[in-house]
Amino acid sequence: MAATTAPLIWDVVHGIGGIENGGLGALVEYFDEEYQLLYLNDGLKTMIGEVTEGHWKDATLDNTHQIELLDGEPSLSAWDHPLNGQLFGVGIENDHLIFYRYLYARELTQFVKDGSWRFRNDSQITQLSLTLSNPGETIVTGESTLFNPGARVTVGISMGGSRPYPIGVAFLDEIDYDAQAATFSVSGRNTIGYRLNGQTFNDNDAYTGNGKQVVEWIFRLAGVSKYLVDESTAANDWIFAPESTFSQGLQTVFEVFVGWAMTELPDGTIVVGYPAFIQQYQTNSVWQFLAGTDVVKRRTRKNADAAFTLVRVTGIDADGNTLAPITLPVRNFDYWALGASKTKHVRASDGMTQEQLRDFALQTAADLANIGVGETFTSPMRPWILVGDIASISDDGSESEDLGIITSITHRFGESGYFTDFSVDSGGVATSQTRSGDVYTTRSASVNGYNRRQDMADLIGAMSKREIVLYGGGGHGTPGTPAGFGEVTATVDANTGTPSVDVETSGPDTAKNFAFAFHNLKGQPGAAGAAAGFGTPAATVDANTGTPSVTVTASGPDTEKVFTFAFHNLKGAQGDPGATVYNLFVEDSVTSAMYQLIVESGRLELVEVSSSVDPTEITLIDTATAKAYVLGAASGRIILTEV
Repeated sequence: MAATTAPLIWDVVHGIGGIENGGLGALVEYFDEEYQLLYLNDGLKTMIGEVTEGHWKDATLDNTHQIELLDGEPSLSAWDHPLNGQLFGVGIENDHLIFYRYLYARELTQFVKDGSWRFRNDSQITQLSLTLSNPGETIVTGESTLFNPGARVTVGISMGGSRPYPIGVAFLDEIDYDAQAATFSVSGRNTIGYRLNGQTFNDNDAYTGNGKQVVEWIFRLAGVSKYLVDESTAANDWIFAPESTFSQGLQTVFEVFVGWAMTELPDGTIVVGYPAFIQQYQTNSVWQFLAGTDVVKRRTRKNADAAFTLVRVTGIDADGNTLAPITLPVRNFDYWALGASKTKHVRASDGMTQEQLRDFALQTAADLANIGVGETFTSPMRPWILVGDIASISDDGSESEDLGIITSITHRFGESGYFTDFSVDSGGVATSQTRSGDVYTTRSASVNGYNRRQDMADLIGAMSKREIVLYGGGGHGTPGTPAGFGEVTATVDANTGTPSVDVETSGPDTAKNFAFAFHNLKGQPGAAGAAAGFGTPAATVDANTGTPSVTVTASGPDTEKVFTFAFHNLKGAQGDPGATVYNLFVEDSVTSAMYQLIVESGRLELVEVSSSVDPTEITLIDTATAKAYVLGAASGRIILTEV
């Protein structure tokens, strides 16, 4: 039972209605502060509760559950809990005395061959891997075995007979068992990974309340029972996508409450809130290691791949004007020979002022300082080291050197020994306050020297997020889930006027929908163009009679197009010298001017007409024969087709 600052209260009564058949059952207390009521009421029933730090008066019970027994329903029962891990009971069923044994936990220490628990600064999900001796097929493959997905594993390290120092709580994801093999493996994730990262909101996608209330609501949906959430007062209407995971929903909450973060304590409790709140339960520290004693293995990698000597930041202000670029030097290691113009080009967010752009450039230059050195260390097991701690090392007792931020930790244990591997990123920085005790501000740079040439064993924050733990609360939180896009639509109206666009957004930030409505993109009708787009047109008319036809030949560039018209058989059979008007229209492809062809008294004339005439609707009438022809085009020639 955990220590408590309040007096213990024992005179608390939990009333259970409808007790029948004379058996009250028992109250069973478990090591991890949970308790269970077992009683008879039309069968064996149970209720589960939790006692926090011994406060029985505040203990609450969940709903009633029916326990299915193989042989029937007991008429009388009694229970005993002589040791952690097993519950024993007896019951009277049909005049038979039945013995019950409930196995709810198993000590795995004797089965562990090797194991590891890995923490990384770019993920709140920690991973447990175990290699166990084969205990027999029945124990592993049985239907009610503890070796099933979802089984909880608690890991702690005991040194020299001490009480176990907790490392973490995991839920099994995978059991890989071969009955013929000497060993088998299991793996699992912490509560955040198993409960929050794999479940979705479905129909429970809306909630109204403040930040504390909505986070606790999400935890209850996920089946998380141990949590501590910071206070908040502002109420909101929260809408989540049904397909979003609980982790994504929490990230949405953290974007509203800027500075909120989430961490999981070694006992499985999830803490959510501002840094000052989290520091009450978990605080980063500075660790000093003595080479050869505290650290038995050290590996250093230097890589200029992401190291720069200059940073150049550009941006646009709120009015759309280009701001003056800011170019600043980037601090690097003294004896590195980098090119003087090896520059990191960064585009800042739109809307900044010139002063804000400079502040952003200064911060970016600081982020890029001393990038390129990553180190991995192996030391005797130190379960108390946290991601985000500062690593300092001394070779011979001289003044220690701060190496950077610890970005990944792997605890290895088993028959091969007990070791802690940790990685340090040279891009990490800490405030001067850290040398006096608590780490108030730690940051791991968003880029480092391992962005291309790295393997999983040496991952030192290539995808690391900025982690800020600020003194006194407030500040910025860790980066959220990358923004995503849902459906993007656009409409354009047929109006004229001043162009504009309306933009509407909907959906969560991880699947944002955008709708663009463009207005007045259609230009005003232009004035009729001048005839300068034409060259000098020419026409010939033969003296033949017969079916009229015309041959049109185009030459010259589009800006000076020359049309030559050769008319045939325009002479009437009776030699009528009267004027003949043919409804043949020619469109200037450059100016869109429209011309009508008139033949009168042996003279050819082109007369400009309205540009709205559609040549495809014009027919030609042979006045001599009264035959109608449709004007068409084929193979570059004008064709008259009799209709």
